[in-house]
Amino acid sequence: MAAFNYYLGGHRSRIVVNTDLPFSGAEIVHLAAHEGYPGHHTEHATKEELLLDRQGHLEESLQLVPTPQALLSEGIAELGGELLIDDGLETEFARILGAAGVPYDPVEATAIRAAREPLGYVSRNTALAIHEDGVSVEEAQAYVERWALAPPKRAAHTIAFVTDPTWRAYIVTYTEGLRLARAYVGGDLARFRRLLTEPVRVSELRDAGAADADAAISSVP
Repeated sequence: MAAFNYYLGGHRSRIVVNTDLPFSGAEIVHLAAHEGYPGHHTEHATKEELLLDRQGHLEESLQLVPTPQALLSEGIAELGGELLIDDGLETEFARILGAAGVPYDPVEATAIRAAREPLGYVSRNTALAIHEDGVSVEEAQAYVERWALAPPKRAAHTIAFVTDPTWRAYIVTYTEGLRLARAYVGGDLARFRRLLTEPVRVSELRDAGAADADAAISSVP
């Protein structure tokens, strides 16, 4: 795991980062959006205020893994930056990271993120290969190194994550959470706001995505 948000309650989070791994400027921006704003911290703080404090939904004080709640939460965190980071923020990121000696080119970062997104499925495939097909850890690491273009140390980190008893099933929440959340939101910020502020079910994301896909097909002449 590259980073983790420990939500402390009272609208506060503690975000830890795995400093054993190197991060590019693009990865730093992604982690900040994913773990902080508009990702995990924003979701937890908003739902604590609106659903727990105001409406008394005690279940919102719990974060369980791996559950449908985790799938939704990771989808929100993965999608938020894509929706809300505009050119002005990109320029500010470049200024802040540049002052810290970290190169960051917004155009290059956008291209890299788009190119790397499909590689997120490598980790999911690796978990399935190990736990469903009985592939050895050594074979799985070689697969990650080749198809995720990962150096051995980062590939080993992936293998450790997908073989950990607590986290091994969690890897699917990133790719599938993003796919479902993106299909549900469809670029509509009002729908993204609903994900941040209401107890939306995964089935709603799935059904909305299917409905939008059917509508797109029916509109083709």
